[in-house]
Order: sequence, then structure tokens, then C-alpha cells
Amino acid sequence: MSDLSKQVIKRFPEQGDMQLVSLRAVTKFECSHCQTTKHAKVLAVVSGDWNRLLCNGCYEKTLTENGGNSPRTRIPAVLRATFPVITLLRVDTKGEL
Repeated sequence: MSDLSKQVIKRFPEQGDMQLVSLRAVTKFECSHCQTTKHAKVLAVVSGDWNRLLCNGCYEKTLTENGGNSPRTRIPAVLRATFPVITLLRVDTKGEL
């Protein structure tokens, strides 16, 4: 288990094989999708593998590319605040926001 995993203060509901987590403090990590060094308190862990981390942007992009199969209400508030236009356009399979 990664030392970073010990810094988790909140876990959000899993979205497919990804889980968004909130850390105790801003942390430096490399996004495994965009290969960019990031500094954030909120990041996504892929398949429980702490060597496969996603930044907020890549997490949201991945959700959108996969059809946005979860209702807007399950998207954590921190992402709705970060990506308001994207989340306003998201609709679940029943056509409800």
C-alpha cells in the first residue's frame, strides 16, 4: 500500500474502475493518463492501484468518454465546482439532471 493512501481523508463512490479520493494536503503526483506532474488534494485511483493516479481533468474526461453513465448527483461537489459547464451538460440514462 502506498504512503499516499494513508493520507486519504475521504473516498467518493467508485465510478467504474476509478475512485476519487480527497487527501489531507496538496500532494505532488504524476497523472498516469496525461503524464503531467500535478499538485492536488483530490485525485482518482484506478483499479485500487496507487501507481495509477488520475488528475481531476483526466478523471472527468474519462467519465465523459465512457458515456457519463452515472447521474450528476453522484459526481462529487468538488468536481462540479471545477467543471461546471461539463457537469451541467451531463444527463443520466433517464434524461434527468
